[in-house]
Amino acid sequence: MTYIDTLMDNCKKAKTAKPVKDFVLSKMSDLNNIDKAIYIIEEINGDNEKTFIALSDYKKQRNVLAQS
Repeated sequence: MTYIDTLMDNCKKAKTAKPVKDFVLSKMSDLNNIDKAIYIIEEINGDNEKTFIALSDYKKQRNVLAQS
């Protein structure tokens, strides 16, 4: 299976996946103990763009720390 085939297969599985756990996030560091996950974010009374940027920055920072 090629990378693209695997990616497409994983996307199909994600579309039909049901949440295992609801998680209320109050700060990005709440994600520190989660090794792997598919994040489906429902934001209530928030700024979608600000949240996207914050999550992107968190993931970049986490990757940098993991490579250290």
